[in-house]
Formats: sequence, C-alpha cells, structure tokens
Amino acid sequence: MMGLARNTRGARVVFSEFMRIQTAKDGAIVFTPRIGTNAKPVDFKAIKVSAAEVVFENLEHDFPKRILYRKTDDGLFARVEDHKRGEDFPMRAVPCSGARRQP
Repeated sequence: MMGLARNTRGARVVFSEFMRIQTAKDGAIVFTPRIGTNAKPVDFKAIKVSAAEVVFENLEHDFPKRILYRKTDDGLFARVEDHKRGEDFPMRAVPCSGARRQP
C-alpha cells in the first residue's frame, strides 16, 4: 500500500511525505515513510497489529522511534513518539471535493 501527504500554503507545498507499507521477505509488516524529496526512507517494523490499531517501531531512528495508527469512531488517530516526546495527529473523514482551482 502506498500513500502521499502534502500540506500546502496557498499554491506552495510546505510539507510532503511519501509512505509505503509492505510485507518484508521475513514476513514482517514494514512501514517506510520518506519526508520530502531529499530525506532517506526509514523502515519501521510492525510490533502490534489488530483490527483497530497498528504500531510500528524503529529504536535505532532518532525521532520518531514509534508510529501508531488507531481507528476511531470518526476517522483515524496517529501518533509519533520517542521516549521523551510525542506528537498527535487526529484525523477525520471529510467528503472529497475534488481539485481546487486557482483564480
């Protein structure tokens, strides 16, 4: 599975992330995010998988060391963390309105 996230300010992209989830040769589920176009991709192995939650971990990475995704009643909750800090990303489903046209 592949995904792409982009944050924009006006017509300018201020943040982008390419993501891939795949099964490794050893059978492990691996999440590989890549921030921007210059950063190297980093692998995070799944350490917990259930119908409502998946937790990926790479203790060798600086930040984050752990990435969590949890299904919620109205969308998805994500968290990135290490032993000292964390950032939460609550998301909710919205209708797709198609591409916006610039004047």
